[in-house]
Amino acid sequence: MENLIYYLSTCDTNRKILKNLPKDKFILCDIKKLHVTESDLDKAAGFFGSYGALLNKRAQKFKGMNENEKPKTEDEIRKTILSDYTFLNRPLIKAGNEWFAGSQPETIEKLMDAIKKL
Repeated sequence: MENLIYYLSTCDTNRKILKNLPKDKFILCDIKKLHVTESDLDKAAGFFGSYGALLNKRAQKFKGMNENEKPKTEDEIRKTILSDYTFLNRPLIKAGNEWFAGSQPETIEKLMDAIKKL
């Protein structure tokens, strides 16, 4: 089972997180060049219980949408994330059997614990 990191190379927060990870244990996917696959997105959503957990609501494009444009159903959220990398909550990391999304300190702490088990 492969370990993956979907990240944005131009994001300072993503670069800071990657700096502290053992990159030799992961396949690195810069989402500007290699978008998240439908399969990986579906697996991550299954792990989190929804696509909504993977939607980056802080993205400028998301904030720029009027309420009628914003995705509301799980299918709409999935399509939105797949349409443009900016809508993916990142970094999205698969470590072992677990998925981690976002840069919140508690998420990174859980990620570091999971990496110790790899």
